Amino acid sequence: FWIKAGPGVGKSAIAANLAHRFRDSVMASWFCEARSAELARTDQILKSISFQLALRLPDFRVQLLSQLGVTANTPDDLCEQACKELAGKSPADLFRTLLAAPFAGLIWREHKLVIVVDALDEATDEQGNNRITDFIASDLASERRMLLRLESVEDTSTAAKDGFSLFFSGAADTPVGHD
Repeated sequence: FWIKAGPGVGKSAIAANLAHRFRDSVMASWFCEARSAELARTDQILKSISFQLALRLPDFRVQLLSQLGVTANTPDDLCEQACKELAGKSPADLFRTLLAAPFAGLIWREHKLVIVVDALDEATDEQGNNRITDFIASDLASERRMLLRLESVEDTSTAAKDGFSLFFSGAADTPVGHD
């Protein structure tokens, strides 16, 4: 869901509440912060979300470690080399390595796996560029195996009551495009 409202309305509070209340469905979360360059970097978002998913989903963890060529017995120097290789990847390549490829090998689940990303507008730099939304609009939109579901929710007072309860109960299963 895409919650769209002015500053101070409670969008971040709703996102944090969703991440906390629906822990069975929300597998990972990220909260962008305008005052922190680290919290507005696409690579940091992808790495953090992948790490959170690996902690919560054993089959995702197995797929991720396989993708990285790492096992429990991998020597430290080879683990460091894998980290260095990740550092040199573009956001699109990081997405494929850390999320798309591991997701492709997951076992089927009856319930939705939700990732909450909040305050994307706070990742906009002084020149008006937002690498995260650019990434979502271009690289992520071309990734056919991943479902991107964005719904504009103008009225945050009814969002939790109507939209979120439908989404988390499974009643809203039809993909929704974005513009």
